[in-house]
Amino acid sequence: MIELSEKEKLVLHTIWNKKFGISQTDIKDSLKISKATISRAVNKLLDYKFVKEGELIPTNSKGRPQKLLLVNDKKILVSGIMIRSNHYNLVVGNLNGEIKYSEKIDIKSIDIIKSINNIPNHLKEKLGEKFENIMAFSIVTPGYVNKKDYTIRKSFFAKKQEISFKNFINDWPILFQIENDVNASLITKILFDSATFKSTFYIDKGFGASFIINNKLIRGEKGGEGEFGHFQVDPKGPKCWCGKNGCISAFFSEGYLKEYYKNILPKTYLNLEKNVFLDTLSDLYNERFTEIYVTMYEELLEKLANAITNVTDLLCIDNIILNTINPFFRGNSYKFLKDKINEYSSRNNKILPMIFTENEIKQIPLAVSLTSLIGEI
Repeated sequence: MIELSEKEKLVLHTIWNKKFGISQTDIKDSLKISKATISRAVNKLLDYKFVKEGELIPTNSKGRPQKLLLVNDKKILVSGIMIRSNHYNLVVGNLNGEIKYSEKIDIKSIDIIKSINNIPNHLKEKLGEKFENIMAFSIVTPGYVNKKDYTIRKSFFAKKQEISFKNFINDWPILFQIENDVNASLITKILFDSATFKSTFYIDKGFGASFIINNKLIRGEKGGEGEFGHFQVDPKGPKCWCGKNGCISAFFSEGYLKEYYKNILPKTYLNLEKNVFLDTLSDLYNERFTEIYVTMYEELLEKLANAITNVTDLLCIDNIILNTINPFFRGNSYKFLKDKINEYSSRNNKILPMIFTENEIKQIPLAVSLTSLIGEI
């Protein structure tokens, strides 16, 4: 297994950020590291084929001309999976995040661990000789992720037990990362969209959350931070599966919303499958379905706006990012939330929608795998 020192990761990260190449001199000027250290790091990265040399850089000096250094997008591969409720996406890509192979694998929750343990053999069969080019693998999953000991708690497939992936690492000795799915989404946007946020509160489609404070992703001691869905907004509210009453997740759950609207929506709407039903609620609000419907809908959004504002004001966060896969974060719902947060907050928050394309969703495990090579965000 190839492992890089922190300085070697810094050099690789600097080269990775320069899509059209960079010289050793510019790397030295950027990182303020000695020329000898840079040279050693570059030679190691060239030997391991993480980077390659490009064209000669024109110069008027009498010294030896330098070549541009670029990420090797032909040789090295990274891979990973993103676990969902009834399937996981298996992805292989290069160091630039370009997808070279992807597959959706349907799976029952009881078979997830067994299926994951078989991934190396599965990839050998699919990729042939190119399998040996994979240098890093990641598992992106819901739940509390402890990156130090590679365990998961409170995920839908873990139930009450703690699941460890240490054996997976021993059986396939390459660079390995495990990451919470909400954190991974934010990491992907920062790596591949070059987004820079010193302080950020990101809320995912299922009301999970991720925090960046002082440029550092906050995970908590055991990976359990960011459960915004279990922020209690009304102790007399509906019962949440976590045991409390009046959590955000409880107010926006399918069961509660169908009960909430049962007297004003046609039964055909109430019988819709979960995701279609939630999308329909958002669409009806955009269309101003009825006055009473709009009033009830906005009462729910006000609870959400208040909760978001309390978090950002308490933690002095400047950027709020809402994943528009969540129907309550798009269209007129987004505008209402934005206006209310600005009204309630004592801060001048920048509130941004996060839009994921299908391709970007597939890139999420690749972004996490890349952090093994170029370091954390």
